[in-house]
Amino acid sequence: LLNWDRTGYSGWAEMANNRALFDKTQEVDLEEATKGFETFATNYINQNISKFPQAEGSFNVDGPYMFVACQRPRDTVAALANIDTLTLAHEVVDIFRGTEYKVVIKRHPKEAQFDLSSLGQSDHVILSDASIHDIIPNSSAVFTVNSGVGMEALLHLKPVYTTGKSDYQRVTRRVMRKKDLRKCLRHKMELSQAERELIIKFVYYMITEHFVNANDIESVRKKIDMCVDEWRNK
Repeated sequence: LLNWDRTGYSGWAEMANNRALFDKTQEVDLEEATKGFETFATNYINQNISKFPQAEGSFNVDGPYMFVACQRPRDTVAALANIDTLTLAHEVVDIFRGTEYKVVIKRHPKEAQFDLSSLGQSDHVILSDASIHDIIPNSSAVFTVNSGVGMEALLHLKPVYTTGKSDYQRVTRRVMRKKDLRKCLRHKMELSQAERELIIKFVYYMITEHFVNANDIESVRKKIDMCVDEWRNK
């Protein structure tokens, strides 16, 4: 799927900044959206798809855990962070120290120089290169700035905490300041029914109306026709 948004991608996208456009995602039929969501999510997860190649194999942790998906600190989207990726990782490790939760941290696959060794010295921290689709399913929640992994975690119907602007931000639990991160300890670590429905409708709209399947000529033609019609009606 390719992003096709008139103002950009991630937190620059119209989907991130136009509430009326987001509201359209919630107008879809829930039953139809649920079927479409489940089909897409199942295929995506079972085929181990992600923006970057993912490892094959299994991943097991004894007990509950949080997952921190790190990003490249020099990526353009880093400019949209309220809490940067390294600070976020350190804060989550500190927050869950002494609790029942372990913290699993995965380095961005293209960021070999990202030093997480100091975090890995904590007894409750696990540094992993496993597939996100092996880590996410048994996690209690996912923490990221505005990574595409956050969107992929929504396919697993997990609570996603984001600390930066993104096109999927309105269906996550936004955190704007470091001191507010600790409030997650008071949250239920499972989605409410209302949150689930919000995510399902949003993702379904995005994959059927907003994104473009570059391998499907009808999907491309539909988006081009929409853009031409909008231009004609200006």
